Amino acid sequence: AYHILSGLFAAGALGLRVVWGLVGPGPARFARWPLSPGALVRHVRALVGRARAEEHEGHNPLASWVLLGLLAV
Repeated sequence: AYHILSGLFAAGALGLRVVWGLVGPGPARFARWPLSPGALVRHVRALVGRARAEEHEGHNPLASWVLLGLLAV
């Protein structure tokens, strides 16, 4: 019973995030995620080089790729 409830909770959370990504406020929308490989490389280089990373309203490029992977799994 706990396994089924946990699965239903996870499915509900995933469904809510997908709906929020489609109709939510600007920074939460999937269309605003910076998913270009160039932006990802620049962001990681800034983090590794201790330089100041670009400011992003909402998700930064690394977080966008991580969240895309989480949603895919």
